[in-house]
Amino acid sequence: MARRSCIAALIATAAGSASLASEDNHKYCIVGAGPGGLQLGHFMLTAGRDYMVFERNARAGSFFEKFPIHRKLISLNKRNTGRDNPEFNLRHDWNSLLGNPDCVPVTNRTTERFPHADTLVEYLRDFARPQETAGRIQYGTEVQNIDRSSDGLGFTMDVRNAAPRRDRSVHCDVLIMANGLWTVNKPAIDGVELMTGYESLPSTGEFMEAKSVAIFGMGNSAFEVANAAADYVSPNRCEDVICRSPAMNTIRRSPAPVPLPYSAHE
Repeated sequence: MARRSCIAALIATAAGSASLASEDNHKYCIVGAGPGGLQLGHFMLTAGRDYMVFERNARAGSFFEKFPIHRKLISLNKRNTGRDNPEFNLRHDWNSLLGNPDCVPVTNRTTERFPHADTLVEYLRDFARPQETAGRIQYGTEVQNIDRSSDGLGFTMDVRNAAPRRDRSVHCDVLIMANGLWTVNKPAIDGVELMTGYESLPSTGEFMEAKSVAIFGMGNSAFEVANAAADYVSPNRCEDVICRSPAMNTIRRSPAPVPLPYSAHE
């Protein structure tokens, strides 16, 4: 598959015989122990590379402990494809990672077509375990700053360990950022401070009981919130999803009715 070959190419381009590295000196540094960091780390582990994954939280896949807010993934978990081809079947499993047959895939963990996010969290923890056993993931380690090394070869990261609290520097020949886009996106509009951000919502729509609701945005998060609100808001008010057009810099109301996530999955 294309994603396998891309990762293999990345490893091959920087391959070479590396001497045993100290704790703070690694050939490869991966920032983030989410799906991307775990996948690349797994291939490096099996290839015998000198690498380290740095994760600021205490566990792998911690992003999915909170997001999506309403805990239903929109990534397909198609357990039965009618085919015996494992490559074809994997294309319909949008949650499991590659190359670790000992880790039970998401398709064998739940029958839900769009699984609960906790299922993915459990899977990522299991996938990370071989790297944890090999001492290749440092949890509770936050990257504070990244610079080019003084000799121009590689990178120097300033990191902070949570417990025990300790600041130190780490040298990496190759640095891979796999931490995702975790900064909150706040639109530059007047009154944004009066809005409730997606990241601050409770996990159910109960707080919207009998209220009129306007949702700003038309991405996955907006439709997720609209779906959660549908059972609680005032009649016909769940259609008030508002989007901003970057091209026209205007605000327009979306055509009613707004398609909800379950109708947009397929």
